[in-house]
Amino acid sequence: MMFEINKTDIIFNTRFNYFIKKLQNELIKKWEWCFNKKYNICFDKMHDWVEEYVTNNKNLIDCVGRINTKPNLYTINICLLLDIDNYSSFKEINILELYEKELIYKIEYSNYSQEGSSEKVRCACGKKIVPKNTFHISSLKNLIKIQLGDTCIEKTGIETKILTKIKKEKIEKNKKEYEDAINNKKKLIEQFENKIEKDKKLKEELENNRKKVIEEFVNYKKCVGCKKYKVVKKDYWKIMCCVCWKKSNNINVRDNIFNVDTDKYVYLNIHFSKKDEIKDYLGKWDKDNKLWYVPKVMYTQLKKEISKIGDVIIWDNK
Repeated sequence: MMFEINKTDIIFNTRFNYFIKKLQNELIKKWEWCFNKKYNICFDKMHDWVEEYVTNNKNLIDCVGRINTKPNLYTINICLLLDIDNYSSFKEINILELYEKELIYKIEYSNYSQEGSSEKVRCACGKKIVPKNTFHISSLKNLIKIQLGDTCIEKTGIETKILTKIKKEKIEKNKKEYEDAINNKKKLIEQFENKIEKDKKLKEELENNRKKVIEEFVNYKKCVGCKKYKVVKKDYWKIMCCVCWKKSNNINVRDNIFNVDTDKYVYLNIHFSKKDEIKDYLGKWDKDNKLWYVPKVMYTQLKKEISKIGDVIIWDNK
């Protein structure tokens, strides 16, 4: 690919090599925190500082014309990325070749347009450029970064197809990151809404329990037996709930410790001598509760006969 050679007035010699090395050290010393990946480099301020440094130390450089022209500033910034001792003129520097040999660390598209930036930014040469037309080049030698516009990046000899590929990959990466961010946001919103719904249900449950407790306290009084609010206040003559009263009168009442299906079966307190009689009514032994039981349908039909064999158990939870 044929590209425009930068027309610099700087003379490459020992003095210029010394100046570039000194500038590299000063740049890293002052902007090292920016070159760290954790931070976003403010290239405008950095390139302004480089231009000011070059202007204040122009006596260290052999130059035919003004030192702070766009071609000269471009040349100096490109040299900051390289080991300048290997070159005797700017014409020998081929960024494309260095990039292919991986001697240039990275070339990336800035993609400022994705961040909603509308103001123009600065190229390394000093020209104001549109944000979406900027590229960043990083040095493998010292990790210094510079910002170039599309015109200056073409001067490096990087082929258009390579730049297009870099640009496309960056846009796709940013698009994916944006979509991931949107999905994460939706997920967080959904989790937040679920938490609100859960808290709402919990609040309703607590409110219902509170109302139930208040209702019990208002309508019921405490049983002297179980100490629970189970005695209706309007029955002022009662001091015990039904279960406690039956227990106190030796009526067959038991605590439902084990699982008992009172909807299907009727449990009976039967003497051992009558076990064969209850079997005639499909009676079976419950080893957990130590009781005999018969199907409720059978008990309903033959209640009189079965009651003669044993007493029906009343469960405390019923």
